[in-house]
Amino acid sequence: SWETGTAMIAAVALGFGIYDTAYIGSDAPINTDGIYLFILITIIGFNVVAEGVVSNIWRYMAITGSLGLLFFIGYDYFFDGSFFDNLPEWVFPIGLVFYVSWLLGIGVGTYTAWNKRED
Repeated sequence: SWETGTAMIAAVALGFGIYDTAYIGSDAPINTDGIYLFILITIIGFNVVAEGVVSNIWRYMAITGSLGLLFFIGYDYFFDGSFFDNLPEWVFPIGLVFYVSWLLGIGVGTYTAWNKRED
């Protein structure tokens, strides 16, 4: 069910977030970049099929934010990282727009979906 799936994605994201935070300033024993790509792809898939469960505005915000973050995170993961080295600094706040869109889409969208659940 979508309730269990949302909880599992949140648990994985929280677990890897805590793991990454524990190794700030040093190299972590395992590379965790791939898990964030998996989480973004999962969130895109969840919101594509969640029509009628999550309000459209929050679905589209989550999908747009996830696609933007997928580009920013995945580009360095799959391709040569020199693309971001040649960009001017004014481009980087665009990533913040994607992040805020993603955060609101996931947070508020899931909250409103839980309010519509049937007992």
